[in-house]
Parts: sequence; structure tokens; C-alpha cells
Amino acid sequence: MFNMLYKMKKAIIKSDIVSFDIFDTLIVRNCISPSDIFDIVEKRYNELTNKKITNFKELRLEASKKAKKLYLQEEVNIDEIYTCLNLDADKKLLKKIEFYTECDYCVFNESVKELYLFAKKNNKRIICVSDMYFDKNKLKKILDNCGYEIDEIYSSCEFRCKKSTGKLFKEVLKIESIKNKKIVHFGDAEKGDFLFPKLLNIKTFLIRNNNINQFLLKNDINLDFFNNKIIYSMIKNKKNNVDEFYQFGYEVLGPICFNFCLWLKNSIANDSNKIFCARDMKIFQEFYDTIFPNERNLTSYFYVSRRSLRLPYLYKNNNYEAFCESITNNKLTITDVLENLNLLDEDVVNELNNRELNDLKKYSKNELINNDNFKKLYDEFMKYKISSLGKKQYEYLNSYLKSKKLKNACLIDMGWKGTTQNILIKLFPEYKWNSYYFGIDAESNYELINKENSFGYLFYKEDDYIKNAQINVYSCRDLFEKIFAAQHGSTIIYEKDEPYYILEKIKKMDDTRNSLRDGAIEFAKDIYKYIDDLEIKNNSFDYVNLLIKTLLKPTLKQAKIFGEIINDNMYERKIASPKSKIFYLKNFKVLKKDFRESGWKIGFMKRFFYIKFPYYSLYKFLFERKKFKK
Repeated sequence: MFNMLYKMKKAIIKSDIVSFDIFDTLIVRNCISPSDIFDIVEKRYNELTNKKITNFKELRLEASKKAKKLYLQEEVNIDEIYTCLNLDADKKLLKKIEFYTECDYCVFNESVKELYLFAKKNNKRIICVSDMYFDKNKLKKILDNCGYEIDEIYSSCEFRCKKSTGKLFKEVLKIESIKNKKIVHFGDAEKGDFLFPKLLNIKTFLIRNNNINQFLLKNDINLDFFNNKIIYSMIKNKKNNVDEFYQFGYEVLGPICFNFCLWLKNSIANDSNKIFCARDMKIFQEFYDTIFPNERNLTSYFYVSRRSLRLPYLYKNNNYEAFCESITNNKLTITDVLENLNLLDEDVVNELNNRELNDLKKYSKNELINNDNFKKLYDEFMKYKISSLGKKQYEYLNSYLKSKKLKNACLIDMGWKGTTQNILIKLFPEYKWNSYYFGIDAESNYELINKENSFGYLFYKEDDYIKNAQINVYSCRDLFEKIFAAQHGSTIIYEKDEPYYILEKIKKMDDTRNSLRDGAIEFAKDIYKYIDDLEIKNNSFDYVNLLIKTLLKPTLKQAKIFGEIINDNMYERKIASPKSKIFYLKNFKVLKKDFRESGWKIGFMKRFFYIKFPYYSLYKFLFERKKFKK
């Protein structure tokens, strides 16, 4: 490839004129087939007029064939085509819409633009030679729109002859008054851009448009679905010089966010406040605001976490049962437990020192709640501490919610159990807490979470909308969350004045996650250009399936890089980063611990064993027997 690029540039240096084909050479269309443009023209026309049209694509293609027979020319122009269009419609308006639709969907071909810029830098005369029904003025507008400055354009419809017969190149040589060996031509058509100009002794190079998406392949998605045609083509035409994880964000995460946002758009009334929960939904809020900018006043980002809600909840439910329910299942010291409940201050530390409680020991949840001394600590001291500290936290949280001026609050979160929604319903029943999730766990048994106020995108309890959705997501759930999650710290506690919340401090940022996020948001900006043409009432699960497939069957390279994502910022614990086999031979207990704490066990096994193996099947076997189910 490098050698061919060198030859092309060398030919440009030796030539006085550099000639380019236009379509599929200098520019490409963000659609699978050029005729897809006609589907968009029909849609746009019907949105502008009361008299609707149908089958425009078929009629428009037929009109082109009729015009060539009627006018007996190698090439006809757009006016002649529309004269033969058998359609009762405003043809002038249709023609105008077709041209501007071409302008909207044409983008520069990144793999060829380098040659154009090289020719420009070397002060070469740049011309375009195209077999096209648009005249040179319209082609110039399309090229200008894509950032090209062209000295002259030769369109077949104006000369009534085509490149594919060689006649148009003869006209070019005559008008340019140049010897054939002083011109070099680049194009994608074997006959029109390579064979016939070569027969005229013009130096030619065939442009092979071999753009292949790194992650999103044609067989991954249903290309009968119009939205997928645009997305696939847009991705194929978009190449970046950043890294493969930026590209993964663009090709996979971007379409996932897009389709989830379409689902939200159709599930939530426009007059409802859309509250995107920190941290998992940060990218989704940015995405939603980008593609639906008119609704930005209806969306907000809600700094909330299970930890930040525990103390307000305990204040309203100050009993030992609720206190124990709020304790996590992790093995922690008593100090750690109270800190996680935002109950640790100087008075509490002094009280712990005066009591017969071993704060060096890490307790399981069951050990603690059945510990008489721990229950005594609650009855004699913590109960009253909760009343004072919890009241402040409840009031601060209430002020924070009031600052958002909510009407109908639609909570948008990653989901699973629905704990946040459940607590908010209990704390603030005056708000209507409908929630929209990626999925609701089959084991979620909160009585207040039901099909009237909670909705799942991928799965809802026992109902899978895509096959095996829950177990597939759960097999890589921590990584699934971390890929989307914002890198600011978790919400710890609320305070009296703005900004009303305090976040944990982050020790280290993940460059990988930044690249993923940047790629996805770039996709949002690009897809927004076509939002009015897309089918807003439909969404696709194809891209979620692709992400899950990648995480269930990663390459070793993907396992290594995704595995370095930080899962626990407090301890800088990575999602799937095993130590060496030699280390584990001497420390087998550490291997068990590291595997248990890994947030992506498939990635952990892939990195540890290196070999090809059905790791997902092994995970599923263990999962179904609840060996390490979350």
C-alpha cells in the first residue's frame, strides 16, 4: 500500500494536470447504494407537501433508462430524466430536494483526500471528470461542500459522452490543450477510469475503495433496516487517526447510544424531565442532547448513588432491619461499614474506641447483623446518630431535587435491581418516578418496581428482548458499566449549597475509556446531520449484540486493553488483570481472590490462559450454578 501511494505521488509530481473521478473517488455517499438517496428524497418530499408520493426510487430509476432511449445520447441530464418521470408530483421541488439530498449525504473520501492535498500542495491544476447527470455547477457545489477546490469540472451530461467510452477524455485533452502523458487520472471504475484513459496513453490509477470497518461488519447488522444502511455507510466512510478504541467507540458504542436514545425518545413524553443518573448514564445524556438539541431543557444529570441515598433512607426508616439491609455484602471492618453509610465522624470514632468491637477484623454481612455488640451499638448510639446526620442529608437531597424543578421525573439508569428508583419512591413519593433502564434483573423483587413505572430496554425481569440478554450482559456486567460510565467519582454525600453533592476523588483516569467516549460522541455529532431522515420510531439491538459478542469472545489484544480499565478506583483494581502464572503457583489463594474480584471473568481467563477456549460456556456453567453470581 505504501509503495502504491509512493507511485501515485510520483505520478502527480511528473504531471501538469491531476484528474479525479468524483463519486466513489473524491467523495463517497453515506448510504449503501446511490439509489438509497431516492428513498430519502421521497421522505423529505412527503414531509413538505400534502400530496404524498410512493415508489419514487423505482420510478426515478426507470425515468433514467427512458431518458437515454428517448434522447439517444450516451448521457442525459437531470432535467431530461425528470421529463420522463411518470409521477404526478411537483417535479421542480423533487429535483431540488434530490440535489440537496446528494449534498447532505456526500462526504470526502479520506483515503483519496491525501492525494488531492498533495496535488494542491505541489500547485498542480486539478480537474474532475465524471459520468453524471448533474452539470458542472451542481457538481462544484457538491465538491465545495466536501471541502474541495477544483479548477475545472467535466460532466458527461454536458458533453453528451462518457468516460466509459473514452470520448469524454478526448474532449478533456482537446479543451485542456495538453499532451496525454502530462495528465494523470484517479478513479474507481475499471472501464471508465482505468481502461479507456489508458488506451489514450493517459497515466491512470485505479482507486480501490476497500474501506472495511474494524468492528462493525455487514453480517453483524440487518441492512434491510434503513437506519442501519446509513449507520454502516457513515462508519465505513469515517476513518480516524486516533486509536482502535476511539474507532470502537464510534462503530459500536455510538450506535448503541443512538438506538437506546431512540427508544427513550419514543418511550417518554416530550414534557417529561429526563434525569440521567450518574455515572453510568453520562454519555447517554451527552448523546441525547446532541441528537435532540430541542429537548436540552428537559434533560439533566443527577448526581446520585446507592451510597448517597443510604443515609437519607435510614433517616426515614430508622430501625435495625433497614440499617442491616443497607450494609453491603463485601467483607469490611466496622469502620468501613459506617463510612460507607456516611455515618463516620469524630463522635462515632470515639464511640467505637470505647466499645468492645474488633475493628481489625473484616466481617461478612451476616456476621455483623448477628453480632450482639453491633446491634447494641445501633440501639444505644447509631440510631440517634442517624437521626441527626440523616436529617441533614435528607434535607440537602430534597433541596437538590427542588433545584431541578421536576415535573414528571423520568429516571434513566443502567438498571439491574432498581435500588435507586425504589429508594427515591419511598423518600419522595410526591414525584412520579418512572424509570427507564438497560435492563431489570429477573431477581429484582422491590414491590414498588413494576411494569407500570419501570421499563427495560434489553430485558425486563423474565422477559428477554434479545436472546439470553440478561446472562450475556451479566457475564461482563462490570465492564459493560465501566465502558459507558463517566470518569468522575461516585456521589458520596450531599451538602447544603450548590452544587449540592460531593464526589469521591479519582486517583487515575483511563485513556481507553476517554477514547471510547470521544468516539461515541463524535458519532452522535455525525448522525445528527441525518436525524430528520432516520426512522425515529425504530431501534436496533444489533449493536448491543456486537458489543456483547466482543466482550464474551474477546481477542487477546482486546482482553489485554479492556482488562486494564480500572474497576475499583479506591484500590486502583483493574477489571481483568491477572498476575503471572509463576506468581500464582506460589500464591494460589491470591489467584482465587483475584478471580473472584475480577469484574470481567471471561477477560481474566483469556489473559491468564492465552489459549482458545469456550470461556463464555465455562462462565455460563458457573453462573447458572451461582458460584459467583452477582
